[in-house]
Amino acid sequence: MKTLTDLLEASHWTKSLSREQRARVEAETALKDVPAGAFVCRKGDPVENWIGIVHGLVKMTSVSPEGKTTTFLGVAGGGWFGEGSLLKDQTRKYDIVALRATRVALMPKATFDWLLDTDIAFNRFLIVQLNERLAQFIAMVENQRLLEPDARVARSIAALFNPVLYPAMAPEVQILQVQAGGAWACAVVDRQRMQAVDGSLLRQALASSADECPDCLPVAAPKVELPEAEQDTTPAGQVQAAAVSLQGRRFLVVLTSLGVVASPGEADMLSADLSARFGGTEVVLMGQADDGTPHYHGNPMLLDLLADLPLDRLPWKAYPLR
Repeated sequence: MKTLTDLLEASHWTKSLSREQRARVEAETALKDVPAGAFVCRKGDPVENWIGIVHGLVKMTSVSPEGKTTTFLGVAGGGWFGEGSLLKDQTRKYDIVALRATRVALMPKATFDWLLDTDIAFNRFLIVQLNERLAQFIAMVENQRLLEPDARVARSIAALFNPVLYPAMAPEVQILQVQAGGAWACAVVDRQRMQAVDGSLLRQALASSADECPDCLPVAAPKVELPEAEQDTTPAGQVQAAAVSLQGRRFLVVLTSLGVVASPGEADMLSADLSARFGGTEVVLMGQADDGTPHYHGNPMLLDLLADLPLDRLPWKAYPLR
């Protein structure tokens, strides 16, 4: 989506508007482009607009006086937020920060109140919206108390695909061919996340269909002779690794000794160190048994993605440590 018209077409609450109502909404709603990392609005600001996301991604976050930060949720394309503060006529209770270049729609409070006073269907929409948001926050509390960190991250990502709150987030994925290590390979990447893990890992990306991507066809993989890993945790200046992008997840598979993989504490420390060196990219460690069988250590969700992937499909190369 690029325009206000696109956003309104994707929004559930506009379906029942008359032509005259729709024209007034379009005339009174403004667009604003917000660069990545900038504030859409700040905690304590007066609430002057109902805010929609034309394209991009923002997060609702708050910082304590001691500097501790917490993120409540993300709002993706097609989503609207801030109705609670408008209804209560209070100042903003959180900061809104753009996670990437984002275009927002700003509906004035007067227009919001006019719809609230004159359109029953809009009131029904707000009830549904607030109920969905309440369910989202209840789920967040449940996840925080019952789930491990990896599962909490997965649930947070899945929440962005709520069809009521974010109707423009299509669930289908797009086939891409990516160039990594000098060779083109297949990757499946969510269309909203088509970006490099790191500039040194994925150099180029080319959108294509499955018919144009023969690498996507399943193939029988021969045993792969991989470079031997050093017996200590990492070589002094480089690592043998593969940049992988599968089902919207981007991560780095790093070759190390089987002994490191078999030692959870040592493996966790190495993974954290490598992740920091590669700009926060998630890391999976891999060691090989004498017969070539791979053994992994890392996020279980990523290990599931790797389970059926032939080793010769991974773009192995040497990456310098930074």
